[in-house]
Amino acid sequence: RASLPGLPSDREVDDLNEVEIRAVVGAHALLPQLRAGEAPTEEQTRLLLTWLQLSAVVEDVADAVELAPLPVAVTDALLAAAGDAERPGALLLAARSAEGRGEYAAAERLVTEAAELAPTLLPAALDAAEYAAARGDARRADHLLQQAGVEAGDPTRQALRPLLSLPDGVVSRNRPCPCGSGRKYKVCCLRDVQHPLPLRARLAYTRLYVHAQRPGLFETAGRFAEVVGPQAFELSLDMAVFEGGVIEHYLESRGHLLPEDERALLESWVGTPLAAYEVVEVQPRRAVTVRRLPAEEQVVLADRAFSMTVRPLDIVQARLLWDGEKQAMLCAPLLVDRTRRAALVALLRDGYDPDELAAFWGPKSLLDLWNGESGPDQEFDEDDEEDEEDEEDEAGSEQRWLDAELTELGGRTPRGAVAEGGEALAELQAVLDDMAWVRREYPDLGGLDPARLRGLLGISDASRVVAR
Repeated sequence: RASLPGLPSDREVDDLNEVEIRAVVGAHALLPQLRAGEAPTEEQTRLLLTWLQLSAVVEDVADAVELAPLPVAVTDALLAAAGDAERPGALLLAARSAEGRGEYAAAERLVTEAAELAPTLLPAALDAAEYAAARGDARRADHLLQQAGVEAGDPTRQALRPLLSLPDGVVSRNRPCPCGSGRKYKVCCLRDVQHPLPLRARLAYTRLYVHAQRPGLFETAGRFAEVVGPQAFELSLDMAVFEGGVIEHYLESRGHLLPEDERALLESWVGTPLAAYEVVEVQPRRAVTVRRLPAEEQVVLADRAFSMTVRPLDIVQARLLWDGEKQAMLCAPLLVDRTRRAALVALLRDGYDPDELAAFWGPKSLLDLWNGESGPDQEFDEDDEEDEEDEEDEAGSEQRWLDAELTELGGRTPRGAVAEGGEALAELQAVLDDMAWVRREYPDLGGLDPARLRGLLGISDASRVVAR
């Protein structure tokens, strides 16, 4: 790491050479003087412009000035002194300073020029592509990313891909425009043609996901990321978007660029909560039917990828968003160990604290899962003494379970839950589904057969799960 006394933080420098380290430290030492409103000397201006030609420095300094913008007089001085090779870096700093001040139109203009002058300047290309995508210009956004070396597998480029071809029923780009202007369609009315909203919804979500990683906003996602396990990192960004104010910031800073229907769509997403869903039916390579827990109506998700990764009885945490036609799972869902179903449902019921939910996804061992909120030991309420368990025959174990007061049933016995009906019976069915899931996922553990228990209780298999 490298730092100087008085700097707000140190910086990891494992990936930098000696020249880059000196430039990064020097630039950060100079920035506080410039923010104070002091006009840069000719020497300071020349040093900073020279440093900004180093890719490691320009990205680092651009992030810093978005968090704490430089005065307009300073960025104007840099632009006035910059030569051809230095101008893209100076434009990027001016754009990021404008972004930090909330001057979004100026930021777009400046960063677009930077990307045009230096197509491989990655921070400029990413910002310019974000603006282009917000305006609905998918082809330009993808072109900017491709020129900057962003790989085809990048999430934004993947979300852009379905929008790169012309919408169905649209005439060729090089044909005369149907409006009769005499100009080619691509330079006339094509700019006003949009793909159907459901096709644009995934890109809209991806832009929010990317926006959450901007310098002024990533602190919220970083706070969640420090708590959740590595497998749930995307959750930290998703929660930053919806629980951390990122979607509101995006609408404020980019909403004026969006097509009217797309802006309305994003506004409808505000306040959409995370929820727990049980997989009811799987149609491989086609769709998945889920129901929101504890016991709400079912939703059919036409999601090929999702249908290939889940099975009936699985529990997922997800945020379903309206895509303009139907509910869709735009963010990758998180598969929940079913032994934690009751704990997750209780946490999500009637609102939730985002920090508590992030903590739920913190690293846990299998032993923690089973001996924590709702593990198999609690479900079966059996004695911990293995020798005694071995001595009991299966029929005796079943009868003892049927008359045991179970924590999961609020202290009721399974027989009592059947007699009471309603929510008590619904929770009993969920507990039996938990047991079926454990037997399927961990066959070596054995345990009681939920199908036999249902038969003894005189109830049907209410899980209603189907695998095709």
